[in-house]
Amino acid sequence: MLQALIDKSQEYVNGTVRLKLYKGSVSVVGRKSDDSLFDEKSRLLKMMLVLMIRKTQKVLSV
Repeated sequence: MLQALIDKSQEYVNGTVRLKLYKGSVSVVGRKSDDSLFDEKSRLLKMMLVLMIRKTQKVLSV
């Protein structure tokens, strides 16, 4: 029964993920799928927002 649930949840999962392994850590360096929910534009926007927040915090802490 559990295996049937897992199989059903993975029905539309496809594609590849590239990983970088270094000194016991792992990082995702690429991903590709025909049915991807990942949006590159929103990822870049989030990264820019995080960088702006960090820069603002540094200025305010001085």
